[in-house]
Amino acid sequence: MVMKHSDTEILEIYDAAGQSLGTMDRREAESLNHLTANVLVFIFTPAGKVWIQLRPQNKAHYPGRWDISACGGITTSEPPEVAAQREQLEEMGFTCPLTFVEVFLNVFREIRARLVGVYHQFYW
Repeated sequence: MVMKHSDTEILEIYDAAGQSLGTMDRREAESLNHLTANVLVFIFTPAGKVWIQLRPQNKAHYPGRWDISACGGITTSEPPEVAAQREQLEEMGFTCPLTFVEVFLNVFREIRARLVGVYHQFYW
């Protein structure tokens, strides 16, 4: 279930050790450069190639650029595996069983960072 307040996403924010500091609206958390959590989903074709998507022009980050199969923020109280399935459905139009891979700190060139849970599936 996605926690929303006034049609905005409410995200958990974290300290550098990964401990929760509370919740905040996504826009505010991003403008203050707080550490939040997200998921990355990689779906592989039978030939072993990753399905990719072209990001819409209206996205705040990297509009019009190619991206992985699906990705997005984990909302407050949402289990990461549920977020991965939700993002896959929203961005790819279907779901399939996903396998958890790892969690790591993803640091962007713009000095943004996210705690990232990675999931994958080989689509046969």
